[in-house]
Amino acid sequence: MWRLTSLAGVLAFLLSSCDPAFHVVPVGWRKLESGHFERQVRDLHIETAAVGGLAGEWWIGVDFLVTDAKKPVVPKVNTLVTSHGRFPGKFRETPHSLPADAASHPEKVLLAADWEFPKDTTLPENLGESPTVEVSFLYGGERRNFTVSYRRE
Repeated sequence: MWRLTSLAGVLAFLLSSCDPAFHVVPVGWRKLESGHFERQVRDLHIETAAVGGLAGEWWIGVDFLVTDAKKPVVPKVNTLVTSHGRFPGKFRETPHSLPADAASHPEKVLLAADWEFPKDTTLPENLGESPTVEVSFLYGGERRNFTVSYRRE
């Protein structure tokens, strides 16, 4: 009986100290069965996922996958806009929230970026209720951009 009581106490402690999840989803994007989201931006089809993680995390990343690029795509800047300001992202070549091989097809291009915040802050503090990401890139040499507004899930 003592073991059962101890196990129950440890389990209760672990569950009570869990960090809750914090996610924001893109507004106006169609949700897919996979849980990802898609949208047509002019002549390009783009997929993404909800943004978030544990509430106590101090960094965030976004993945945007162009799935039908007929011309070269060159990332320029992904900017996170919150009530705290505008923050340029750091581009990366591998997805966080989309499948690892997401950009392996010649017509697929990943426009992904990360942001880091002070480690003593949290995602809810840094993102707020409705952050926005501005995506800027060249498509066949032509400047393109789109803006994604998010809301708390």
